[in-house]
Amino acid sequence: MKISFNQLSILAAALMLIVALDYWFGEKRRADNKKRNSLFGNLSAVNIREMSIFETDAEGAILDSDKEVRLARKGSGWEILVPVLESADDNVVEKLLGTITSYKFEKSFTVKSADELKKFGLNPPARSIKLLKNSGEPILLNIGENAPFGYS
Repeated sequence: MKISFNQLSILAAALMLIVALDYWFGEKRRADNKKRNSLFGNLSAVNIREMSIFETDAEGAILDSDKEVRLARKGSGWEILVPVLESADDNVVEKLLGTITSYKFEKSFTVKSADELKKFGLNPPARSIKLLKNSGEPILLNIGENAPFGYS
């Protein structure tokens, strides 16, 4: 089977069109993903030196210190400080921090009163996660029990 120059030109043009469309739609997907809001901006797990997970009351006091978990970076690994002093599974801690720091939210809303926080299980929160950056700056993430819309 012999292909003429015109047929080859049409095939080449079609191939170039497919590649251009694939590139364009790929760029659009990447731009859409960048538009989604990152919870902590450009924070990454390597910028965190300590993490605590705990339950609090409405005033922010830790409810049960026996349920608190506190971890700290020690050298290139992680160490559990509370409830017991023990080395931590570095891979698990890094994956958890990676999940937290790279989380992107879909929706945001404004809460007008403390009573509205109860709708989301945030007064008091079900759990709180406190991250301490290498710079010493704390970041507090409160996690609610439920959400009146969408995913909780």
